[in-house]
Amino acid sequence: MSAREAAEFETFRPRLFSLAYRLLGSAKGAAEVGVAIGEVNGQPALYGAAQGRLLGVMVLEVTDGLVSAVRSVANPDKLVHMAARLRTQAPSTVSR
Repeated sequence: MSAREAAEFETFRPRLFSLAYRLLGSAKGAAEVGVAIGEVNGQPALYGAAQGRLLGVMVLEVTDGLVSAVRSVANPDKLVHMAARLRTQAPSTVSR
């Protein structure tokens, strides 16, 4: 990711965190799940993990600076591959 792309991605951080918090449904849930920002196929993504296990991934499609689609991945078979990708990406941590 280039410096420009990283800076642009950082502008989405508050929105991504807000979306993740709302999906978790409570402050307790947010405290128990670590949320990290990364990428999937060049799109911004939120990774949610607890107790060392990836629980799900939300991939945001951004068009003209706005989120135009949100895709969730919760299939355990797909998450195994995404967990490996997450380890190599060193995503930014939003909360723990």
